[in-house]
Order: sequence, then C-alpha cells, then structure tokens
Amino acid sequence: MKFSYAQKKVLPVGSKSSPLWIVGRCPTQQDYAAGVGYSKSTKMVLNEAFRLAGQEQAGLRAHKTFLIPHLPPLGKFESWLHSKKDLEASPYASEFSTYKEFLGPVGGKYLHPGVMPFVAELQAALQTARPNCILALGPEICFILTGEHRIGAARGALYDCRLAPGIKVIPTYNPSSIFANASFQPIFNADVAKAFRQSGFPERRIRSRRVHVAETIDDLQAYDDEFRSEAATVDIETIPNRKQITDIGIAYSDEDALVIPILDKSKPDYSYWSYEDEFRVWAFVRSILERPGTEIRGQGYTYDATWLYQLLLIKSVDYRGDPLCLHHALYPEMSKDLGFLGSLYCDEVAWKQLASFKAQKDK
Repeated sequence: MKFSYAQKKVLPVGSKSSPLWIVGRCPTQQDYAAGVGYSKSTKMVLNEAFRLAGQEQAGLRAHKTFLIPHLPPLGKFESWLHSKKDLEASPYASEFSTYKEFLGPVGGKYLHPGVMPFVAELQAALQTARPNCILALGPEICFILTGEHRIGAARGALYDCRLAPGIKVIPTYNPSSIFANASFQPIFNADVAKAFRQSGFPERRIRSRRVHVAETIDDLQAYDDEFRSEAATVDIETIPNRKQITDIGIAYSDEDALVIPILDKSKPDYSYWSYEDEFRVWAFVRSILERPGTEIRGQGYTYDATWLYQLLLIKSVDYRGDPLCLHHALYPEMSKDLGFLGSLYCDEVAWKQLASFKAQKDK
C-alpha cells in the first residue's frame, strides 16, 4: 500500500494570476509524455467548452493544475484509492485517522494519506493566488475542495472552498468521463461557462429572498394584497401514503414567497389551523389558482394540480409555465430534476443538500 508515483513532475499551464483556476486530480499518460498538463484529449474537451461559451482566450489564460502533478502507477488514479478497512489496518492508520475528512469516502473508497502533502501545496497556492473561481474536475477534487462526494448532485452548483474560504468552487465531471459517457459533454460545457461567469467577480452573489410564513388568516390576505402579480408559482409538499398535503408555497416574484403550513405534528389533531380557519386557507388557495388572468407556474406542476383537484376540487385554471416540461421539450435526453435544472440555469448554491430529506412515515 505504499504511496508511489512517477518522479517526473508534469507542469501546470496558464497564468497563476488568472481569475479562473481549473484543478484536476492528476496528469494523464498523454500529459506525462508531453511534460505539461491538459494536453491532447483533455485540452480538446476544455477548448471546445470555452469555444462554445465564446471565451477561447479566457480558456487559454485559465490556470490549469493538478492536485498531484505526477503520474500514478500504471497511469491509474485508482491505485491511490483504498477501502477504509485496508487503510485502518495499514501502517498509515494514524495518518488516515487524522486526515480522514479530506480523504473520503468517494465512490466508497478513500484517498491514500500520502496525498495530504499535495493537498497542503494546493491550499498554499490557492491562498496565495486567490482566484475568483475554481472549476473542480471529478469527484475526488470536488470532495477535497467542498466536502461533497456525490459529483452528480454537486456539479454545477456554487460552493465555498474549504481549503481557502472565500474562493468559489464549481464542481463538474472529469473530462475523461466524457469519453466514456458522451451525455456528460453538454453538461460539462454548461459548467465551464458558469465557472467563467463566476470568475468575473470574487464574491458569491446570492440573490436575496424573503419567505413569509403565514401564522394567521390575515397574513394570507396581506401577502396577496402587497405582492399580487399576473403570475403565481405554486408548490405543495405531501405525504403520499397518508394522502396529506403538508405545506403550500406561493410566490408572485423571485424575491418574496408565502409558505402556508397545513400539517403540525405538535398539535393534537395534527393541523396547524383550527377547523374553521383551514376552510378559509383552502378558499384562499382556490381564489389564487382559479383567479381569471393569473398564470399558474410550477416545477412538475401536474403532480400538484392533480393532488389539489382530487383532494379539494381546486382547479389550476391557467396552468402553463412549467420549467420541467419546457426543459424536457428542448432536451429530452437530460434529467428533469429540479436540482439539475437549477445547476444549469441558475447561479445558486446546492440548496437540495442544505438539509436531509427523509421519507416521512406514519407513527
């Protein structure tokens, strides 16, 4: 289990003063033969992504480096990945215990503790250069920089670098994976374009939003009176096996949203509202969804509309703005998940990972 690698160092490319850094895990055999990183196939994939973004020169200037600038044994990065059981039984057990939070798990395995001097070198380089944004290539670099090991869920979202706080990180697929799965390429291209946009300024520009939680019936009408517009985005949360709507969200704009709680497990009858007030709540919801001239929008809203009609006979009269359907019509081969759409079309943090969502069960 010795941590070994080719002694020849593969050089990074691009300017260290660039506002955009691209960090990969290690050189390929093509890079090793050339003596510089990001050559041949990897270079082709990156250059194409920057070309499609209309930023070929920015792509050339971007600093492209590696976590480990050496070729792994037999050119296989997997030789530096081990099971937790093997590492705990190895001579590196103490180092593994000390640095475990940076070593994994990624894909069920952990990086060899021998990578930690290289992690320290990368950290020092980032703290000195302070680029505006880092494009993290692959799950291992994503984990080291953000602590998130699920590259499919993390890619395209905006993170804060844990090695150098204050630097933005956008994870994406490793370019080599595109040759194994061509469907990754348009997603990779979108992530590169987003990383370039984010490299234009140092701060994370998170949009300010206000959430109004209805505590009384008067709060409902007050929200409607102040923020009413010609379009309402609607979302419901449910417990399917109980045929129960738990919450309703309504937004008239990007900045202000109303949340109406329905289920409250702290109450004896599990209802947030009194019997009479809950009738008024549903009458309020009906007044919005059936209001002439109000366009109803929602992600996968056929689900919400079906629940509202089957349980409460509330019709969604003018339903037509559904990003899931619109995206699927344009790109039927891609995922329609809301988190995925947000990663493509919005410059947001990975909000789906801010909380743990578990299936709610009957007591």
